[in-house]
Amino acid sequence: MNFYDKYVVLCRSKDTEPSKITKELGISLSSLSKWKNGRIPNLASLMKISEYFNVTINSLVNDEEDFQLIGGSGSGKTRFFVKPYLMKSKESENKQ
Repeated sequence: MNFYDKYVVLCRSKDTEPSKITKELGISLSSLSKWKNGRIPNLASLMKISEYFNVTINSLVNDEEDFQLIGGSGSGKTRFFVKPYLMKSKESENKQ
């Protein structure tokens, strides 16, 4: 799973659109377009996104496929993501 897909999942977990959060974080919409095309954000953007969603930068840029939300409180960062709509899509593909 690439960075942009992870970002979309995180945005959906907050019931909002990627462009809205991108603007809120002070990141240009042209950056969002670059992410869609496979680019990885610069370190400053990764840090903002990491803080906003309370996830590690490593988990944002790691290409692992299977993600689960492991919430929690405190200062620890969440390491994985929820991707229910992606899981449903893969299940549908497997049935065909």
